[in-house]
Amino acid sequence: TPHQPLARATRGRWIGGVCEGIARVRPIPVATLRAGFVLTTAFAGLGALVYLACWLIIPAEGEAEAAAERGARVAPRAITSVILGCAAIAGLGTLGLLAAGATIFGF
Repeated sequence: TPHQPLARATRGRWIGGVCEGIARVRPIPVATLRAGFVLTTAFAGLGALVYLACWLIIPAEGEAEAAAERGARVAPRAITSVILGCAAIAGLGTLGLLAAGATIFGF
């Protein structure tokens, strides 16, 4: 089968199409992905942050093709990797600060 690029779904989505889009390119049931986001959102809101980051970074279905037709430049993969790296560093830094605060205050 041909490689299908990762894109947010425009059909079959509940909120932003992130889970449906990931389920189309990975062998993970969409219900499992949705449950994972809900459970991790219940744990300090991390799931909501990850979902928001995915919604901002993953292009919508047909968005890249439409931009190419208009002659607009699509962001290179390297820029996306840098953005993801910065988001990961910021997230790990936040977790580190939360852990330090919990240690200091005896939680």
